[in-house]
Amino acid sequence: MKFVTDKEYNKIYQELLNIDKVFAEMWKRYERMVFDEDEDSAALEVSNANFRIVVNPKFWKRCNKHKKLFIICHEMCHGMFAHWMYPENFMREWANIAQDIQVNEFLFNNYKFSPSLINSNNHASIKTVFKESAKYVEKDRDYIYYYNLLMKCLRKD
Repeated sequence: MKFVTDKEYNKIYQELLNIDKVFAEMWKRYERMVFDEDEDSAALEVSNANFRIVVNPKFWKRCNKHKKLFIICHEMCHGMFAHWMYPENFMREWANIAQDIQVNEFLFNNYKFSPSLINSNNHASIKTVFKESAKYVEKDRDYIYYYNLLMKCLRKD
């Protein structure tokens, strides 16, 4: 694994300051971001009783600046919302989708992040996951709410 360079680390810190001082402070307190070929895209890891963001280097190179900052803030939100802890009876894959809905909705609605600017048509959001039923889904809820809705949808099929 290779760590993010000092130059990129400092540049990201300055850009996070422009988004929210909380994200910039978290960036300083997390272990340094690492690149790992075994990671599919990006993930939050608990390491040495701290958090660190792990990113696939090829994926990272394909990302524009807006998407890189979105990814960092997205992974930090998983930490802020305590998403590393979830009930044992939850199916991990579906819990992760529900957590991503919560995080992405939070970032899209409260910051200047845009699905079109991150060049992603496959992000998890209320609109992309629940499609025609999205208008019935409450906004600003925790992931457990979204998880329970997903489980109801699965039982209907």
